[in-house]
Amino acid sequence: MSAGTSPTGNASLGATSRRCVAAFSILLAGLEVTHDGYKALMPPIALRNQRDRFRVWAGNLGALQHGRASLDFRLRESSLMRITVLKLLTQLKDALIKSNEVVQGLRLPLEKQFSDQHWEDSDSSEDDVGQERSQCRTHQRTELGQNMLEITQAISALFKLSFKIRNPSTRSTTQSTLRALLFKQMIQVDEATTVDLLTAYADFDVAHIREKFRQMRCASTDEISDDYLVERWGKSVTNRRRFFGYWKRHARKLAQETEEERLRNEQSLSAHPDVFLANTGTALEGMFANTLTGNRETQSTAGETILSATEGTAYDRKLDDDVDMQSVISYTSTAFSHDGTSMADLPQPPRTETGQAEFKCPYCWVVCPIRHAKGKHWREHILQDLQPYMCTYNDCPDPDAMYGTRQAWLSHEAQTHRKVWRCFEHTVLFGSPRALKEHLETRHPNLGASQIQTMIDLGHATILDDRSVCPFCLSEQPFEQKDLISHMASHMKSLALFSVPISAQDKDDESMSGKSNSSGAQGGGGRSVDSLRSVALDFPEEVVGNDPDEETPATARTSKVINGHKSGVWSLAFSPDGRQLASGSNDKTIKLWDVATWQCLRALKGHKQAVYTVVYSNDGSQLISSSADNCIKVWDVATGKCLRTLAEHEGKVLSIALSKDASGCRLVSCSADKTIKIWNMVPNSVKSLGTITTDHDGDVNSIVWLDYMNIRVASASDDHTIKIWNTITGECEKTLEGHTDWVREVVASKDGKHLYSISNDEMVKKWDLETGECVRTIVGHTAWVLSLIASPDGTKVVTGGKDKVINIFDAQTGMTVETLEQHNGSVLSLAFSPDGKLLASGSVDKTIRIWDWEERSEHREAA
Repeated sequence: MSAGTSPTGNASLGATSRRCVAAFSILLAGLEVTHDGYKALMPPIALRNQRDRFRVWAGNLGALQHGRASLDFRLRESSLMRITVLKLLTQLKDALIKSNEVVQGLRLPLEKQFSDQHWEDSDSSEDDVGQERSQCRTHQRTELGQNMLEITQAISALFKLSFKIRNPSTRSTTQSTLRALLFKQMIQVDEATTVDLLTAYADFDVAHIREKFRQMRCASTDEISDDYLVERWGKSVTNRRRFFGYWKRHARKLAQETEEERLRNEQSLSAHPDVFLANTGTALEGMFANTLTGNRETQSTAGETILSATEGTAYDRKLDDDVDMQSVISYTSTAFSHDGTSMADLPQPPRTETGQAEFKCPYCWVVCPIRHAKGKHWREHILQDLQPYMCTYNDCPDPDAMYGTRQAWLSHEAQTHRKVWRCFEHTVLFGSPRALKEHLETRHPNLGASQIQTMIDLGHATILDDRSVCPFCLSEQPFEQKDLISHMASHMKSLALFSVPISAQDKDDESMSGKSNSSGAQGGGGRSVDSLRSVALDFPEEVVGNDPDEETPATARTSKVINGHKSGVWSLAFSPDGRQLASGSNDKTIKLWDVATWQCLRALKGHKQAVYTVVYSNDGSQLISSSADNCIKVWDVATGKCLRTLAEHEGKVLSIALSKDASGCRLVSCSADKTIKIWNMVPNSVKSLGTITTDHDGDVNSIVWLDYMNIRVASASDDHTIKIWNTITGECEKTLEGHTDWVREVVASKDGKHLYSISNDEMVKKWDLETGECVRTIVGHTAWVLSLIASPDGTKVVTGGKDKVINIFDAQTGMTVETLEQHNGSVLSLAFSPDGKLLASGSVDKTIRIWDWEERSEHREAA
């Protein structure tokens, strides 16, 4: 058996890959002149699609390269991965060769060798549906049809392995990072001078960051000229430019041989078509010999350029445990695991098409599964490319280090800057092991040296970040992003975006993105059923429902804009008679608006921090509000006076709700202090009825009554859970688990049988209150879902997100009915008028928008 035919032999991955390229070329040449029967079973356009996909795969990994840039070099320390890739390449090559034997007429296909029935016979009496099914069965029962399926599956499996081999999340090794930081983009200034363009950018980058800081702080340039963060982030922008440039150059080097191979094969076929069509065996051997010999002798067309200094990063053998050796088709890929940051203002994913299985990222130049071009997967991917997070402390020993995930950044700051040592008996904290050692030796003289050392080794911990002022904008809490960490992360992402290369969108780069090489493989027109049958990579989806990046019906709904607040609008509520709208803002005020004229009737001032919730009493005479100042206030709507202040919570009062009965005399509140309080709203007073100390492991963000008996409430928390409480006994009846990030808000359905919830995990979930099971997960946002409401008739669920979008879902099916996109910031609050004719939305952009719900609904039904 010759080398390259046995997966366990010493065959080169490069040589086998080049044999596959040659076999594709020969088979395509044969299909051009064969009869229509064979073309129907193996359409040339479908095969060409798969050839182009294979070229993209080879270019992504350097499979056609020699030396240190080759796939053989990359997998030099992983025999398991190497054997797996070689097995698939051999499977692909054998399927191509066997197909060519049939197409060239060297032998009959297997179905004709073992059957007397002519493969073109069909039952003419079948109807169209029957003929289509018969044709599909014929394809499956023919050798060429099976070979086409095997070719498609083998290439899909190769792509799955490539996602593991060149996983962007594992490329931040010391060696590859140093190479990237040393990258130079040389340009010719004159005949004798070349300069590094990125070095020239450095001063400009620092000046840009200085101006951004000046704008954030509303300060003069002199006040921020010596700020360590300005220099650090200015340098990081230039470093990111080097990373993007290095990845692009590396991709060009890996893909360079693919184009050379294509030209060589086309020239060989054009020059000697009769030779290839006359004898398949001789043609293949000749093509292989020409390819292998030519590639060894031919120098790179680039000569001794910077492209020749590319080396494939060694594959991490620890990932071999995930390789399935039982089936050559069911290989799996690792998934990225990043923090739940939003899509707002991040670079948009590349355009993809229906049926596309993979794409090349225009920033890191790595081929990725198609799901990484959508929703939170794209957000995680682009953040990994941007590495936006950096240390915010002045005395950092590694100030230029960049992190692709929030967890890595926070871990660095905690372990490097907030690490303390503690005594097993005393509460005092020590800043170093030496200080703890001196304490133990002085205060605990009975301890031996080995015991002291053990306590030092085990006595370290990290403390929480107790800073109350953002080091970037110097603003104080509370922040619109809720906490300092999220607030700083937002600044870092905004600053990092300045380094995104504009050339990623240039038409000149289309060939590198795979557009010219694989337009067919990437979902181009003219695809046959056979070419699409198994082309998709079968990655499991986490949820069912709408694709967050599917186009939704364009809205024709218009909105009226109300301006008046100086900061984001956190809360909205219509009065019971529908004549007023109340809005609570981050500017610490509540405003009452006349629905007829949309003029501000009065402003209610008294809260010292952001107003999170506003609720009208059932008779509309009073307004109840909750705030970040730990207080609940009751206001007289007619006069605007504060009637009473409830200050029993020890943390921000994040949500309040009035009971669902006719009297509306029960008020429930939840807080960052992890408690729920129940109040009795009697005339002229408010009486506390009790406190539920919850077992939530995080802030309690939202509360809602579930029945008209004023017994059960549901709470949502930062700990990713929803809990159902009995307010009489104080016991937790159920815990609803399914979200993977903060649960922001919960709303009960009109019939009281279901609960809707929204989360930072970008999901909307519908829960069965009787069983506690999640009955539907709805996908529609590409960032945190921040606001939620159900329509008065119970038929629609409306959500607002950090992606600036309002989505309207059908309550029964979970399908997107409409998308509203007119806000210029996160949508923080929503409210329906009692008659359901108006929808109000509040945003970080400081505006309230009023949408005519009834008019648009009637228009849609009429259409």
